[in-house]
Amino acid sequence: MKIINSKNFLRVTMFLSIYTTHIWINSFYLSPRNVDFSKYYDYINYFLGLNVEIDYGQGVLYYYLISSLLKSKLDVIDFTNYELVLNSAVQNVNLFLFLIGLYGVYRLLRIKTYKSDTIFAVLIVLVFFPQSIYIRAVMKPEILGFALFPWILFFLEKYMNQNK
Repeated sequence: MKIINSKNFLRVTMFLSIYTTHIWINSFYLSPRNVDFSKYYDYINYFLGLNVEIDYGQGVLYYYLISSLLKSKLDVIDFTNYELVLNSAVQNVNLFLFLIGLYGVYRLLRIKTYKSDTIFAVLIVLVFFPQSIYIRAVMKPEILGFALFPWILFFLEKYMNQNK
């Protein structure tokens, strides 16, 4: 009996890839030190209840998710670790949204009848794609677009198939 087949190997490799890149991003990148962080930080402050105006023209759902996770960690924040706690909140929200997007790509490729081996190989490449690492590292709402776009394509494809 074959215990490790290519499908299981690729699944384990994909999950290890996601875990490894997440740890790598958390270890070597601080989102609060990003160049654009200062203009987006007011969105988080707004949802934390500070009296600031948000007028940059970005959507607020992404920043609401980050501030909600940050609110749950307010008791551990002090002057010495606020960057690390904020970075952790950003990275965890980005990881969650990235996983939603990856699952959407998986479902889209399944509906297009690709083999599981091919799908997992594509997802592994997507995990290590430089732009994927970038959108997981910085605090910008583009990761929300990545999370939702495959699902839009999936439901559009499903709708088109059902109308035939």
